[in-house]
Amino acid sequence: MMKYLVEDVERWAFDNGLMTDIQPNMQLIKLVEELGETARAFAHDDEDALRDGIGDCAVCLIVLAMQTQGRAGAFEKCLEQAYNEIRYREGKMKNGLFVKE
Repeated sequence: MMKYLVEDVERWAFDNGLMTDIQPNMQLIKLVEELGETARAFAHDDEDALRDGIGDCAVCLIVLAMQTQGRAGAFEKCLEQAYNEIRYREGKMKNGLFVKE
C-alpha cells in the first residue's frame, strides 16, 4: 500500500508542477514548516493534526527526494539507504532517545 501512496504523491508532484519548477530549497522550507505544525499538534495532543502533520512531512520528503535525486522512486532509494545504515546498529535508550554504540 505504501508503494502506491508514494507513487500517487510522485504523480501529484508532476501534475502540480513541482518537477517543472524545481526548487528544493523551497521544498525544504515547506518541510520545516510542516514539521513545526507537527510539533504543535504533538504538544497540544491533537491526534488528528499529528497524523496530518506526519503525512504532510512525508509528502514534502518524497517531493524533496524527487527534486534532488531527479527521478521517481527516489524516496524509496533514500529510505533504503538509511535503513541499510541502521538495520544492524546497536545501542540503547537514554532519556527517551536511541543512542548508537
